[in-house]
Amino acid sequence: MVATRNTSHEGLIEQLAGLRTELSRMGANYNQAVKKLHAVSRIKDFEHWLVTYELDRRKLLSQVEHAGLVIAELAAQWSR
Repeated sequence: MVATRNTSHEGLIEQLAGLRTELSRMGANYNQAVKKLHAVSRIKDFEHWLVTYELDRRKLLSQVEHAGLVIAELAAQWSR
């Protein structure tokens, strides 16, 4: 018996692995932001944290939206 490898899903697996890695990074960044918030003791520090947090939040939402689009595209390809 000869074993063959199904390569039709390799692209899907690579994209999902990339999404998993990116989501993990975003989660780590979010956790760091929350830890910094708890350590803020001055108003100036808090203002800086708010600006940084908002930029990170926008990036996160953009990346989550992109991940959703990629997943939807992959699901459409998978169901063909």
